Amino acid sequence: MTHGLLSTMHMLLFRSVELVVYTWIYKNWHFIELPWNSPWTWILGMLSVDFLYYWFHRISHESNIVWASHQVHHSSEEYNLTTALRQSLMQKYYSMFLYFPMALCVPPSVFYIHEQFNLLYQFWIHTEVTIVSEFKMNVHVKPFT
Repeated sequence: MTHGLLSTMHMLLFRSVELVVYTWIYKNWHFIELPWNSPWTWILGMLSVDFLYYWFHRISHESNIVWASHQVHHSSEEYNLTTALRQSLMQKYYSMFLYFPMALCVPPSVFYIHEQFNLLYQFWIHTEVTIVSEFKMNVHVKPFT
């Protein structure tokens, strides 16, 4: 419980830093002007966040230094919603660098909203709810394997 509370408080601070850096990169370096209200921008944002999260998660299992912070997440003996909250404080620092290239074309508001949707979706992945399990495992969670 204490780790979850500490992790959540840290996440609130970190999200602010991440969004400020992402916005700075977008304002100074973006080379494609995508309108935030275009459906294609939102589709690109969704696919980009999902793709980059997939690669971060894969790297976190294959790289020793990233695994050192990610293994906390896999230390639970039960598969429930608290498993999704069990994150190392350092994990977000590793993952943010994978998302920054999106700032070259995806507006900050689109990125941030899709990142939040991805976070909410992660809660469902860490449950044993069977209603969406076929979709989430065969289409969304591992589309490239």
